[in-house]
Amino acid sequence: MILWHNKDPIYSIDFDSSSERFCTTGFDNDIKIWSYSKDKEGHLSIEYLASLSKHTKPVNTARFSPAGNLLASGSDDGTVIIWKLNPSIPPTDSMKETWSIVNILRVTTDAYDLCWSSDGLYIGSASTDNSVSIWSPLTKICNQIITEHTHYVQGVSWDPLNNYLLTQSSDGTCRLYKDSSKKKSKKGNNSAAAPTADNTSTTDNNNEIIPDKDAVKKNSRKKIQLTISNVISKRSFNNSNSNDSNNEDKDKDKDKDDINSDNNNNNNNTADKDDEDEKNSLVSHRMYYDERASTFFRRPCWSPDGLIFITPTGKFKNNPTSKFSSTTYLFSRYIRDRPIVHLPSNCPTVVAKFSPVLYKNKESSTATNNGMFDLPYRMIFAVATQDTIVVYDTSSIDKPIALVSNLHYSTITDIGWSTDGTVLFITSEDGFCSYVSFLESELGPVLPESDYPDSIKQIIALKQQALLNSTISNSDTASLKRKHSEIDNINNNGSNASTTIDSNNVEEKKIKLDNEQDTTTPMDTSSNNTNTNTTNTTTTTTTTTTTDGAKPKRRIQPNLLSK
Repeated sequence: MILWHNKDPIYSIDFDSSSERFCTTGFDNDIKIWSYSKDKEGHLSIEYLASLSKHTKPVNTARFSPAGNLLASGSDDGTVIIWKLNPSIPPTDSMKETWSIVNILRVTTDAYDLCWSSDGLYIGSASTDNSVSIWSPLTKICNQIITEHTHYVQGVSWDPLNNYLLTQSSDGTCRLYKDSSKKKSKKGNNSAAAPTADNTSTTDNNNEIIPDKDAVKKNSRKKIQLTISNVISKRSFNNSNSNDSNNEDKDKDKDKDDINSDNNNNNNNTADKDDEDEKNSLVSHRMYYDERASTFFRRPCWSPDGLIFITPTGKFKNNPTSKFSSTTYLFSRYIRDRPIVHLPSNCPTVVAKFSPVLYKNKESSTATNNGMFDLPYRMIFAVATQDTIVVYDTSSIDKPIALVSNLHYSTITDIGWSTDGTVLFITSEDGFCSYVSFLESELGPVLPESDYPDSIKQIIALKQQALLNSTISNSDTASLKRKHSEIDNINNNGSNASTTIDSNNVEEKKIKLDNEQDTTTPMDTSSNNTNTNTTNTTTTTTTTTTTDGAKPKRRIQPNLLSK
């Protein structure tokens, strides 16, 4: 048995695209670095590499940069830390790697989720103050703060072609932002083309890339300006465009439908609606659950070719009189205002993730695809609810290729695919990681790089550019040591306020999401609800600890002096 985070909840997992390394984050304030390997029989082995322990509160997310040479982590302590593997510093006895702090970015509240731009120049961080901050990670410049959501932003994802940023919030909306600072390319020019490492860099004796400093400095100071492209919140019953483009969603009314709609009448809470609301409800419905859905995260994703994006925590009904059912929506890059597919589920979905690998089309794919995705290759993706993982193939979207349920005692928080696309990892609040391993015969042959379409070649070029934009020489150890000293001073100066871990932090997160909830959540009606609640209670009551052994603060009881 692997004690991933000392039996504490695990909140995220991510894989380095350039190696077999992956990371997990959790309630114990740490980022854990691991590696995996497979034997000839396909059995998986996990090896512990390092713990990154500078955060002072639970770490909600960590994501490797597109080139894999940097790691960004976001925490409840209000910081996003940029890490770099530093081979020049010898590891300790208990660790096999040493990671150094490159920069510390400060957000106003909890950092809920984050993502890298495809060129490695920017990071988008989502917070519980309803905002999304756009950072230049190497210069510590906050380029923009997006404040258009009205509730927690629980997921962000950057377009692989580097044109759109996708955000999803518990206010019941998804928003697409486009980079308005980019100049429109001339006809015939490749807008996503990027120079290769050979043109702008050299290597030292350790085979470390040394980029052109002037070019990197110029790129790191590029300004980005994101403007709203689409607000996705409603779906028309006739599947026409019911979402605003370049405009805010004007409907701010709370959704009165129960999350677990199978137990409620769709017309229970319509008595106080005015005529206009009643008219609107007959032509469209809200597409996503609001803050009353008991999900910590809503993690959308893009396909590896950038042509499809998926949004979880959706709800769907066929007509005005039918009941809502949970679903996950698929959108086309070129039809962003309405979904092209919805995938029903038994309860709200939490996360969707594509495999990074492209597969050859099957001989019968044309017959089974029904013309839904006319692509010269197949893609595999997984969608996770709070207790179930479903795996789909884009060539046969109407029929899942795998379904796994009841792997964990508590809620699923994140999923991640291995670099070769053969292993799907699942993290949970119960403190464990599970995985599903696939054989080549189950997924099919991989598409060779020589058959990649131009869009994929553009993404590969962006990845090469990302390596140049985010490369830091290992010789600059003095700067990295100063970063360590900076964060250590922060920890020491705020020992009581910032380093004391509240043993009820997990419950506080749930209260934040559920404090306005007066309806039954989907987990309350699931068959394994008793076990789930029991496990959660046990977890949160057995982690009372502090990072420095300090005594917890005492409550001050005021005394009445006079009436």
